[in-house]
Amino acid sequence: MPDEARIKPDSIAGVPSLPPSDKAQHIDTTHQENSVSTHVLKVDTQRNTQSDVFDRLLIREPIYDQNGKTLAVEIRPRISLETKGDDTTLIAALYSLTDQDRHPRHPLLAAIDLASLADQDINYLPPQHIILTIDSPPHPDSRALQLIKARQQAGFRIMLEHRRGTNVPAALAGLVREARLSTHQINVSQLDSMVEQLRHLGMQFLIANHIHCQETQDICSKFRFDGFQGSFSQQYHPGQTRLIEANRLTIMELIDRIIAGNNTDQIEAIIRNDARLCYQMLACVPELPENSPGITSLSQAIQLLRPEGLYNWLTMLLRISTTPSNTSRTHLRRALNRAHLLEALAKKSLNPIPPQTAWLIGLLSVSEALLHHPAQQCMKLLPIADDIKQAITHQRGNGGLLLKLAIATENADQAAIEALAARCLVSLENVHLSMVNAVVLSESVSF
Repeated sequence: MPDEARIKPDSIAGVPSLPPSDKAQHIDTTHQENSVSTHVLKVDTQRNTQSDVFDRLLIREPIYDQNGKTLAVEIRPRISLETKGDDTTLIAALYSLTDQDRHPRHPLLAAIDLASLADQDINYLPPQHIILTIDSPPHPDSRALQLIKARQQAGFRIMLEHRRGTNVPAALAGLVREARLSTHQINVSQLDSMVEQLRHLGMQFLIANHIHCQETQDICSKFRFDGFQGSFSQQYHPGQTRLIEANRLTIMELIDRIIAGNNTDQIEAIIRNDARLCYQMLACVPELPENSPGITSLSQAIQLLRPEGLYNWLTMLLRISTTPSNTSRTHLRRALNRAHLLEALAKKSLNPIPPQTAWLIGLLSVSEALLHHPAQQCMKLLPIADDIKQAITHQRGNGGLLLKLAIATENADQAAIEALAARCLVSLENVHLSMVNAVVLSESVSF
């Protein structure tokens, strides 16, 4: 900010100072033509504005209501710098995005710590466009409460970040009436308890954060959250989701096996027979690193979820699932038939493809029919390898060739079967034998 416009901290009324923070204080929001400085970088912008620089530094994630309307947009660093300077970047970005009477279409939300709430640069922000979220201090002193109250009186919306195992002090609950809950790695009972606690404290506006699968979103909708945030919420809002059709006896059996400490092979043997269960489980896998090649088998997904994650997912699924319809059972059986067929063909083919990967391609290839959404949209939410997605959505690669061959057998297209068998480097005899075995195996499973 221009030096001549900067106000001395001790001249701002109503904002008490907290103990000095060790965060870097190097924000420079001046409009220079050739450079722009923050606490982390000095970038030659020449043709770029300061907003362009912040767009590359920050992620923008919308927060939606029940009907898919955008309530606010969170901005946060793309990479946590671990220098305790992230808040200064956020505050500078908020200034850049609202400077010169800019009016963002939706309120901008930024998560900062309590010490940063006292940052004098916040005084330059337009409060009507800003939501600031802070972690609830376990024992807030009078200065912290006075600071929060002063920011609210200035027009800023203050929201608490609430996580499992934390309590909101009564004094703080009397001031702040909005909270955001992390749904990461919690089960339905824990989530229910957290919501009940916050509502009892008088919270009037609750946002569910880290929603990565339909189970979590549907449960949060039942618990009457006001806002929804996460990768799944960006794809669908509650009114767009379909009922999850799954055999409840199967879900309870899986829960019992997890509680009993059964190994992952026994759990995989149950899940691998149900395409819908398989899809739902993959959607619940924690986000993988950006450079990860993606999941290529069910066993890999189960190991990533671990028993606690499986249990949390299954308890939510048990609460919201319904019995499969006759149409869904038909699709489930077709998916299982394809999985058996592709696995057998992968073992016989001279083209290199792991059998467990071929199984996954076959099982997920009916997702569009099961979920009533385009295949590309269905696959976008899954952390599976790109070659699996390409095989399912565009029938590319060795997996895509095997899937084409499976579809040809379903259509009894003999000419296509012969041509594709040759391309897959598998004999017609093996194709016919695998096809018969796949039908027998898939018909022996009940849904």
